[in-house]
Amino acid sequence: MAKPAKAKGAPGAPPAESATVRTWYLLATTFLTGAAVMVLEVLGTRVVAPVFGHSIDVWTAVISVTLVALAGGYHVGGRLADRWPQPAVLFRIILLAAFWVGGLSWLKGSALDAMSDLGPRTGPLIGCTVLFFAPLFGLAMVGPFVVRLATREVGHVGRVVGRVTAISTIGSVAGTIATGFVLIPEVGVDRTLIGVAALLLG
Repeated sequence: MAKPAKAKGAPGAPPAESATVRTWYLLATTFLTGAAVMVLEVLGTRVVAPVFGHSIDVWTAVISVTLVALAGGYHVGGRLADRWPQPAVLFRIILLAAFWVGGLSWLKGSALDAMSDLGPRTGPLIGCTVLFFAPLFGLAMVGPFVVRLATREVGHVGRVVGRVTAISTIGSVAGTIATGFVLIPEVGVDRTLIGVAALLLG
């Protein structure tokens, strides 16, 4: 006797409601990590300034390191997402970024002092690389992972990419405004770094 065909919604297939909740959870993660990227970028100038000043060289170093880290993270994140399309892998990457950001309060002073003799251009560039490249690289992986995990049909890839990119950018705008207008003047650099780490851990 032939076995009856498995009906839609049978055990083994995730319910539509569960898939929708997971998608919104992933999009919320995209917003928060997008905000964290810009918080770190804006804070980068304040972290480096006590040793190298508020010069154009410092801004150039921070922006350059951020862009290189994002480019590398997008590329590697896309490859990892195709190889291991699992939320657990994504959140482990965010966890590692959180621990790194949490340690910046204690690492930044000694790291920058060690590079203070490298000059006004090389010093900030290497200092920003040592301090910020790793967490920014990890956070950049979030976008490709979310696109891979949230896409249910190939025909909807463009829609998902557009949504993820838009939400990440809105998060970045929120992070920039919050850092410049509230966090730096009211909270301070060290406590903001710890706050970002706690947010990522959450």
